[in-house]
Amino acid sequence: MLAGYQFRGQSMPSRLHRLIYVSRSSNVLGEDADAEIHRIVAVSTGKNRTIDVTGLLLAHQGWFLQALEGPSAEVSGLMGRISRDPRHRRVHTLCADMVDERLFNDWNMVGARLGPEADPVLTELGQIARFDAGGLNAAAALQLLVFAADHQRRREREGLGLPRRIA
Repeated sequence: MLAGYQFRGQSMPSRLHRLIYVSRSSNVLGEDADAEIHRIVAVSTGKNRTIDVTGLLLAHQGWFLQALEGPSAEVSGLMGRISRDPRHRRVHTLCADMVDERLFNDWNMVGARLGPEADPVLTELGQIARFDAGGLNAAAALQLLVFAADHQRRREREGLGLPRRIA
């Protein structure tokens, strides 16, 4: 998992939009994909903070799965830039909905990778033998993103020496 960044803003619920997309990563990432993903997250965090967008970028076995939350115009604009980004191939939007609350409000952007702790959820989603994010539907993608977010929150709390659960 990559480090997350604290979110400070809050959108009005009536304007809140959540978009989830999947794409294949291209060879443009280079040999040190983790370092490149860390750079993507660092740049995205600063930009997203100014436009009130939160989200999580999951990178696993050559796939990107990302949730973006914020004002509709800003999320749509980001999605347009992502679809033209040479680091992505076969960008496919799984869902784009108005929502009442953010699920990834802890971060303007956080990067996550899946490890062995994700095996039970990957098994449940039929993704354990060969991961294929392109075969996920919107509900399964959201389930995987929420799992990654919960795991990231636990890692951050442990890193601060806090208990695993909030009372």
